[in-house]
Amino acid sequence: MIKLDNSRIERLAVQAIVNEANRPGNHLLPNIPIGDKGISFDGDIQVFENENETIQSLLGRVPIQVKGTQVNKFTEGLISFTFSMEHYKNYYQNNGVLLFVVEVQQDGSTKTFYKNLLPLELKKLITHFGENKKQKSRVVYLRELEETNIQTICENFLSESPKQSIGLGDYCPIEINEFDSFSFKSLTFNPNNISDNIFEHDFYIYGTKKDFDYPIGFGVIGKMTREGKEDFEVDGVPFNFHLKVEERENFIKVTLENSLEVIFDINDSEQQIKFNLFNFHSIASQLKVLPFLELILAGKTVSFRGVFIEMNDLDTKEMIENSKHNFKLLNEVKPVFEELSIPNETIIIGNIKDIYLKIQLIADIFVNHDYSRINKESLEKGGLLNLYVGDLRILVYYNPNEKKLLINAFSETYSKFETVLHFWESDERFAISPFIFLTSKELETCANINLRIIQDSFMDPVRVLNNVTFLWINKFCLSCITSYDNTQNTQFLELAEYVYMQLKVTELDADYEMQIEINVLQVYYRLNGSLNKEQIEVLIKMKYSAEFRENIAAMFSCNVLLNSKTEAEHFFNRLTIEERTDYLVLPIYQLYLNMN
Repeated sequence: MIKLDNSRIERLAVQAIVNEANRPGNHLLPNIPIGDKGISFDGDIQVFENENETIQSLLGRVPIQVKGTQVNKFTEGLISFTFSMEHYKNYYQNNGVLLFVVEVQQDGSTKTFYKNLLPLELKKLITHFGENKKQKSRVVYLRELEETNIQTICENFLSESPKQSIGLGDYCPIEINEFDSFSFKSLTFNPNNISDNIFEHDFYIYGTKKDFDYPIGFGVIGKMTREGKEDFEVDGVPFNFHLKVEERENFIKVTLENSLEVIFDINDSEQQIKFNLFNFHSIASQLKVLPFLELILAGKTVSFRGVFIEMNDLDTKEMIENSKHNFKLLNEVKPVFEELSIPNETIIIGNIKDIYLKIQLIADIFVNHDYSRINKESLEKGGLLNLYVGDLRILVYYNPNEKKLLINAFSETYSKFETVLHFWESDERFAISPFIFLTSKELETCANINLRIIQDSFMDPVRVLNNVTFLWINKFCLSCITSYDNTQNTQFLELAEYVYMQLKVTELDADYEMQIEINVLQVYYRLNGSLNKEQIEVLIKMKYSAEFRENIAAMFSCNVLLNSKTEAEHFFNRLTIEERTDYLVLPIYQLYLNMN
């Protein structure tokens, strides 16, 4: 290659821009001196609204910088060029610049690349790379001029640069969550050009407030996603899937029913399609995708939006057998889950292989009546047992004296089991609800929980409500309130309220009755966000009664519900260290922490 001197490269580069500007049909007047350039800028291009180059038709001036570089072969696609941070700062103060890089070959032929460098992008370059990362220079990418024309490029600069004036860019008076809407603008992307790659284009982000657009950001699109229902057909069999489509520069990923990934590698010349059953999600989703996957793996043709896909020459025999086995297994356990009152749409989180192993265990127990893998030694006389499928917790009752060893712990059958509190010293026995020992964690996490069954168990006339059983019943109700605080499920509050109402018609010690009243009121407080006038009057009377009885704990609780923070704090500090420690896990203490 014959090496051209810099001055010749500069003249050829400038001449290339001048020639483009002077093309017939353009309304441009280039002003680019050779050899007498300013700092950071090489000149400008005047833009007119028509061919009459008059003051009246002048739309504005576009500041430009032109760089020439000699090459053996012209670049295809984007090119990179490095500028110093000092240049970027000057461009920013001038509200932007139109950059040209002209490639020059030894025979004098040229190819031009361009970039509109506007304040939003310049601010990011200066702040992120210059100030934060202390970089002295930074590369930018320029596009081929032949994909558009210089008239459009200059007009885009004049229309967009004022929207990003440095005053607006440096200070935006609107918080991000206060905008009415957002818009994205690209000066280069053409949505009507199907060959245009959206991931190769820059976008400016504007926030709109009262019909005014504020410049708030700049960047490139990393991925695009959409979600919805779509129809497929495989070998004449129709399917309707919920799908998510994620499109990136190098691949497209379609996720069916949050379970099955279909990945198209855009850069793969052989156009291989990859399938990945990466997530279990739910029984319902697996029952939908497994037959679909089996047909695809068998080489059947998939029809989707007029596109036909066929898998050929794949060794998929083992995968097909696994799909058939898992589909059969899920159909076996589907009625088991229905009997346990667990919807087939329930989301199950965990490793998909481990989940299928646990589902096989469920099938062995409830379908095949194989109990060999249950640890019976710790349940010699029967008791509650946790079964896990992924993060799903299933509570069952093991009864060694029945033919059906395991039953749903939240079934009518179990709720009627005789459960007693036995005090050995006095040999007293009191029939209670079998659910009274459930913790808040069990209430919140058991997938097969049935709160109606639990509630009905307290209606059984054989259940004893007295001063002895109150302590356990109250503990259960407090667990229900805690479960509400953790889940915001109001059914837990309704259950606690119902049980307390059963206790209120029972004659109990005065302190116990006061506890019931306070706890019912904290249920109402959570349900409604405040207490009404009558409830506040009840609290005030209880507060005086508690003071008379020197019931410090009750005085603390009353003041919490009355929102008297100073008094609540005073009485909390008067509790013993042991009492304060106990109160840390009680729901009234949560209200205390939330006081204004």
